[in-house]
Amino acid sequence: MTELLLVAASGLAREVMALVRGGDDFDLLGILDDDPVRVGSVLDGAHVLGPLAEVGKHPSARVVVCVGSGAVRADIVRRLGALGLPPGRFATIVHPSVTIPEGCTVGEGSILLANVVMTAAVSLGRHVVVMPGVTFTHGDVA
Repeated sequence: MTELLLVAASGLAREVMALVRGGDDFDLLGILDDDPVRVGSVLDGAHVLGPLAEVGKHPSARVVVCVGSGAVRADIVRRLGALGLPPGRFATIVHPSVTIPEGCTVGEGSILLANVVMTAAVSLGRHVVVMPGVTFTHGDVA
């Protein structure tokens, strides 16, 4: 199994934890969060290990940013890059109910929750979060 770190102790992190705990792909190490009040706490059984800078202590772990706001998520991805995290270390999380048809693409670091539907020629970029039940049809780009 691949080690996994979540970034941000959030509701989206809880969604991702529920998803990865049901599968055999990831070994959840914990959560990184810059809020000093959260460090040392536990969210749904996962320990908040420390701030983003702690990513360097886990050189083989994949990382997924669990922040709902696109602008904040983009800033965190930029900050992780400045800390030396290469793009290939971001995990893509896809619920088992989601099928990615031929001709559709999902960028690294994206999160697709339960019952997302993609039809034809759908392109989702890097670090896109798709909530449950969303449908993308022919040619959609997000």
